Amino acid sequence: NLRPLQTNHTENIYSCEKTGAIYIDAPDRPDDEPLSLPLFVDIQLNASCNLACTHCEYGMDGRALPLEHLREKLEDMAETGVQQVNFGEGSEALLYRDLPTAIRMAADVNLTPNLTTNLTLQPSLDLMNAIRDCCGAVATSVYRFHFQGFPRDMTNHPLTQRIRALVESDVFVILNTVYDRDDTEGVASVLAYAEELG
Repeated sequence: NLRPLQTNHTENIYSCEKTGAIYIDAPDRPDDEPLSLPLFVDIQLNASCNLACTHCEYGMDGRALPLEHLREKLEDMAETGVQQVNFGEGSEALLYRDLPTAIRMAADVNLTPNLTTNLTLQPSLDLMNAIRDCCGAVATSVYRFHFQGFPRDMTNHPLTQRIRALVESDVFVILNTVYDRDDTEGVASVLAYAEELG
């Protein structure tokens, strides 16, 4: 079932009650024309990461977004009709000291928080509760840039255990992956991994 959302957009915006997916009804607008206002905003909470991926173009200088500033921006976004925020793009959000609070703050102003993480760090119980209670989705990466040398059988690997804990808490988990199209074994192993995790 689609529920109409009350926003400041000129387009008609709907949310799927089951999945939280956003649908835009603007049949007269060309596909290449942007929306009147954003629906989804990426927020880089910090400039810190525990990995050093060769393909990463983000500068890591250790700065972190003050919580008070984040609160103001989340409130402004909610007032203009933004529906979802993603924490973690371009850094490792689990290194942001106030991540559970940030997730709850977004939910408190009726934004759906999502999280992007390499999930190589163990989330605290408070963070797991905030994710379970508030997040629409958690995206993590499972591919050769991050995980070279990981065993093919990931059954008991800590990353698998963390993903499984999220899935078992009814959190929607997105597995991002990049493989060469000719690496059919690599692609097949990620698909089998995703299927095993549910």
